[in-house]
Amino acid sequence: MDAGAAEHLRTANLALEYAKRHTELAEDVVLILDDITSLTRALNSCGGAVTAALGASALDGAKRFLAAARNAEEGGSLTIVSALSAGEGDPVNGAIYSGLKDTGNMHITLLPQQALDIFRSSAAGQERLLSESEINAAFALRQNYSAEQILQLFKETTSNGEICARLDK
Repeated sequence: MDAGAAEHLRTANLALEYAKRHTELAEDVVLILDDITSLTRALNSCGGAVTAALGASALDGAKRFLAAARNAEEGGSLTIVSALSAGEGDPVNGAIYSGLKDTGNMHITLLPQQALDIFRSSAAGQERLLSESEINAAFALRQNYSAEQILQLFKETTSNGEICARLDK
């Protein structure tokens, strides 16, 4: 077992348990994990994998880590934020990406030139979060406006309702 990987796992698990205890004390906690890809690789390495292949237990462990996020009825909430490498050029990273990409509630695509790619980013279950007019407005923005135009619209408005009203004109 790789000592670096074991320490990575120990630290991640300690942070997760600490966050869960504070959630149980009715506190709202945000746990920021630098890279779920690295955590999954550490789980793979500590799971006894000696090949370049990715073991299923490594993906299961990463999914369990992310599944700890919750909003407790009588307590606080635990939000987990993490980067997931897209796996370009590395078959193991590609397998990790494929195995975890649908696990989260939000997908934000980052670009080197901008903070995020608003055209490829989305929230899972947005139909539960947004009204039909807001979903239509988001679709129209992605299809018909440049990033600069969208940012300008955000600066000029204070709510989704205002954006929808502007787009309806």
